[in-house]
Amino acid sequence: MIGYLTGKVFALNAKSLILMVGGVGYELQFGCDPRVRFQVGEDLSVYTYTNVREDAIELYAFETGRDRDVFHQLRSVTGIGAKSAVTMVAAAGADEIIRAVLAKDEKALLKLPGCGKKTAGRILLELEQAFDPADLPEEWAPDQVVAPSSALDVVTDALLGLGYQMVEIEAVRPLLSKEEENESALLKEALTLLGKHRS
Repeated sequence: MIGYLTGKVFALNAKSLILMVGGVGYELQFGCDPRVRFQVGEDLSVYTYTNVREDAIELYAFETGRDRDVFHQLRSVTGIGAKSAVTMVAAAGADEIIRAVLAKDEKALLKLPGCGKKTAGRILLELEQAFDPADLPEEWAPDQVVAPSSALDVVTDALLGLGYQMVEIEAVRPLLSKEEENESALLKEALTLLGKHRS
């Protein structure tokens, strides 16, 4: 099993990248568009999981060990396969999924790609004892209720509803006007920035 790789990004496409390690190119599958996060030629270290199927062998990549750990927990849930699990982790991040489970926050789980009410219910039930609140930073307290409290939060929810992934949104959030409280103006600005990132 290949658990960790360090190399240089050789090529990128919408779902995967090729990482050159010692003259060997490994095709790594991501749950998001790696072109948003990485560039050809940059050094990259990732945790990996080898997914063996009847018709293919896939190598999934994660930026942190915690992301890979949560991926494994999601895969253990009835009805969630490897591809769905890696997409969920990429969209929200490990800490947000852990927080949502600890807080029994179904609303947050429903924002995950491909996660309907039945799947969210299974996650809350089957992973009830899987995570330790001590693993989260203090600001991610389990009883924290995540609800839109600012124009930026409302815009984030709107972008998720339009099909954008959290990793894409996080990439442009720092570029948005900090003092802007008009949700329509912020949404328009965010869509423009996201369009540039995807081009």
